Amino acid sequence: MKSGEPFALAAIWENWKRPGTEEWVGTFAVITCPANELMAQIHDCMPVILPPEAYDRWLAAIEPDGRDPLVILPIR
Repeated sequence: MKSGEPFALAAIWENWKRPGTEEWVGTFAVITCPANELMAQIHDCMPVILPPEAYDRWLAAIEPDGRDPLVILPIR
């Protein structure tokens, strides 16, 4: 960020038990979107950057409702 302030990326995570063992594995994936003008010089996609006003909704421990999707737009 131009301001130098910390920021958050959209990601999903899951813990699962490896088949045939008792080992729990934590995995995650960063959600991407088409690149903005700055990043397009480097790659065609970029991580979704969450605006601060979306932090609480994104991190809420609730079951998602397909009729009320959380829509995050990339910062351009």
